[in-house]
Amino acid sequence: MCCRRLVWRLKALLSRGTKLSSTLILLLLPLILIELIMKVVALRDLWTREGFSSQDRWLWTAAIVVISTLGWLAYLLAGRNGASQS
Repeated sequence: MCCRRLVWRLKALLSRGTKLSSTLILLLLPLILIELIMKVVALRDLWTREGFSSQDRWLWTAAIVVISTLGWLAYLLAGRNGASQS
């Protein structure tokens, strides 16, 4: 889903006459891949970890998905510890 949205946005930028150099795209691609991988890691950890209530899981899921880098980073740094305290 995120990859399709990203490709659509890049196509929209290119169709408007905006010229993105291939160097810029190659520099951004690893960052985009890291972002997607970390979201998957955080979501997988969240849904396989014991100790979260259903409401907490859905709130963290929304934070990870909606809030770009800060969502998965906040979960991995703070949210994982909250599971054992609930």
